[in-house]
Amino acid sequence: MIKLRIISILFSISIFLFGCSSGEWDGPTGEQRDPMVLQVIPPSGGNNVGTGDNIVAFFNRDMDPSTVNMGNYYVVEYNEYHSATVGTTDGTVTTYGVMPPKIPGNYSYDASQRAAIFSPRYLGATTTYLVIVETGMKDSTGRAMLTGYRWWFTTGTW
Repeated sequence: MIKLRIISILFSISIFLFGCSSGEWDGPTGEQRDPMVLQVIPPSGGNNVGTGDNIVAFFNRDMDPSTVNMGNYYVVEYNEYHSATVGTTDGTVTTYGVMPPKIPGNYSYDASQRAAIFSPRYLGATTTYLVIVETGMKDSTGRAMLTGYRWWFTTGTW
């Protein structure tokens, strides 16, 4: 019983001193301080998405609207995104993502919903797309996302 209590106390102290590995937390509010994507439209794996539909990422924090741009938040054709593996002279192997052209469109930010909105100029019918949110996306205090976020969807025939 004493060993269990000591382990519990040590664990609590280590969490207090070093934080959680998945991000920092605000004290009593329990809100995660690092910005992260909470929900997306269309949903990941969604089918029959309209070719004129907006693509939206909702965040847990107020975001800096200036970071909602093509450099940090973009859409590419899923089937054109490849990984290339390259061997080096020292015997190591490196994998690079081969990025197809980004789909053009307009970006906006809805502060009331904490939503980054991408309005594509065009999406092809019956095409699968990959949406990428990079770590360059920052909240209103300048704090960047710890990890990026990706999801995919497929458009319908219209």
